[in-house]
Amino acid sequence: MSEFDSLFDDDEKESHDFDSFFQEEPLETDDSGLLKDLHDLIDFDETGSTEKEKQTTIPGTPEDKKPAPKPVEKKEEKPPLWWLAVNDEFAALDKTYHESMAQYYRTIVRKDDLAMIRRIHKIPDNWKDFGGINDASLNLSEYDKRRLSDMKNYKAWELKMESMNLHFISTAENVLLECLSHRPVPFEEIDEARDSINQLIMEVERNPDNFKYLFLSLAKRAISDFYYLMNSTMRFYQKSQFDFRRDTAIVLQNWVTMMNTHKNLYGNIETIKTLKKSIDPYFKESSTPTGYKMDDVRVRKYLESIEKDAGFITSLLRGMNLSRNLLIKMRNDYRFLLFYYNGKDGKLYRYNYVIMNFEEKLKNGIITKEIFNGFKDIRDAFMELKNYIESMGLIKFGTGEFTYLTILEFTYKSAKFFEAFLLRKGQYEKLSDLRSDVLYYVEKEMELHSKKKRG
Repeated sequence: MSEFDSLFDDDEKESHDFDSFFQEEPLETDDSGLLKDLHDLIDFDETGSTEKEKQTTIPGTPEDKKPAPKPVEKKEEKPPLWWLAVNDEFAALDKTYHESMAQYYRTIVRKDDLAMIRRIHKIPDNWKDFGGINDASLNLSEYDKRRLSDMKNYKAWELKMESMNLHFISTAENVLLECLSHRPVPFEEIDEARDSINQLIMEVERNPDNFKYLFLSLAKRAISDFYYLMNSTMRFYQKSQFDFRRDTAIVLQNWVTMMNTHKNLYGNIETIKTLKKSIDPYFKESSTPTGYKMDDVRVRKYLESIEKDAGFITSLLRGMNLSRNLLIKMRNDYRFLLFYYNGKDGKLYRYNYVIMNFEEKLKNGIITKEIFNGFKDIRDAFMELKNYIESMGLIKFGTGEFTYLTILEFTYKSAKFFEAFLLRKGQYEKLSDLRSDVLYYVEKEMELHSKKKRG
């Protein structure tokens, strides 16, 4: 049994000797039928604390817990032009998936949280004040009172911890997945995600057990897959089993490195775009194994014309190295997404497991049809996204005009151009390095793609 499976072992409907204590009044809704804001039922401050909690420390909550920092004021950022050529089908599927998650959170998860808040607020802070009103009719023992007080403290702590950290968790998770999917991510969002990760590293080091529980609870409620994303990145990139206490800080620091790499590579993507326009005219599609043939005469004449100006060749070498690094990252990241999303032990497996669990609960009347359908919408939207990523293959992976194939073709053409330059200069040692380190691999991959294209 996996760690995820065990989360549902104790998930049967609870019954208490004092259930009548929690008899609910109907929750207030607005004209649309949705629940009114949390603030209508409980006074939260900007950190998620109630007014009473400001004066009292909830057991288990560190006294030096820092409030969530105020949002950084963002400057207007003009995106690069290549972002406008986004893969619309991927973007539409991704949007549908995230909208289904948001809908589930608003109408199901938040409703449950509000109901829990209403329930725990029925438990008095001081049982002496409560005694003359309802104690006799309920006939609560001292043991029951202690259980109720412990329940209130625990649930209040749980909701407070979630409210204080959910923004950091969701920001880090979403931005990392966008980077690994090679989606257009505004660089300011990457900066915000890095700040969120650094905040989480400090908090987890302070309270590892509490945060492990929080991450697993968020996964169980389909709010966040943060814990299993950490687990998967550790297993895939570091080839090691994930231990929460030992590895969390390491994994999160690696996430920051991944985001920095994404930012650096795509921050220079215009270099590839400019160079691509310059060298494309020197190549024509052909029946050669790679599918392209360089115009040797035109290239020779061009190299003669820039004999005393090495600026273009320097830029070309920089662009070739950039595209080569981008190819390696895209290949690894695409394989990671297939690994992370898989149905055997990945994200789809977890969604399917919850669906099976919910089907049983629906039959037994433990959950409503609304809850089941809300979660099923998430699972179905995710399957559409997963299937699309698998069907596009590595060749079409990427954003807009910057797919893996585009970067591969540029790397091949720039390497061939640079090869002609080194031959002309008689720099045979560098030529040998170029052929063994770059050209050999990209030529083989180009030949494989060209063969598939020809059928």
